[in-house]
Amino acid sequence: MEKYEDGCYGNVKGIALIGKVLAGRCKMHYTRVAVGKGSLPEDMTPKVLEEPPEYVMDAMINSVTNPVDGECQVSVQINSSKVEKGFHATWLILYAEDPDDGEVPYTALRLEDEPEWIRPKTSIVGKLAHFDIIAAVGDVDEVFASIDPDALVTTETVKQLIAEHNQDPEAHPDIIRAIMMGEVTSPLTTQDDVELVTMDGTVISAVKRL
Repeated sequence: MEKYEDGCYGNVKGIALIGKVLAGRCKMHYTRVAVGKGSLPEDMTPKVLEEPPEYVMDAMINSVTNPVDGECQVSVQINSSKVEKGFHATWLILYAEDPDDGEVPYTALRLEDEPEWIRPKTSIVGKLAHFDIIAAVGDVDEVFASIDPDALVTTETVKQLIAEHNQDPEAHPDIIRAIMMGEVTSPLTTQDDVELVTMDGTVISAVKRL
């Protein structure tokens, strides 16, 4: 059997899905990440895995980023407070929504050489295990993911969300519409051009002083 190293491996169904997204048939939507504690079967390769060997539980997707062109980084967590029995995580599989086949495996993360010990909820010391799955997306320019509401966000994730919000020209549409219609008054200064700013420092509209 061929020896595989720890790392990420694209699935053949994931590759096929990229073509469907680029053809405009659907959007790239990651749905969940499954975790297993087993080893790769002798007659299989990572590219054809349908589910992680010896499935244990689903992990929580907490963020999706774009480190480099053509790749997407999906960050996931396993909170020991949700683990009934401790185990060594050896495989994680990221799934995506396919317009023809429903949920399909997209990328597999192998950890067999250095499996991650996941403590049970009965452990005196809790643990939040974090994993990054690198998924190839080719020329796909927009990716969606089902973010788990129970996942914990990092400072970096919060900064990224704020930055994306600040760059969104459609943020706070109701407030901007009210300003343009004269329903609310913006804080004016002696300058001709002023900005209406929210409590988080987001510039939502530039207005001309009358």
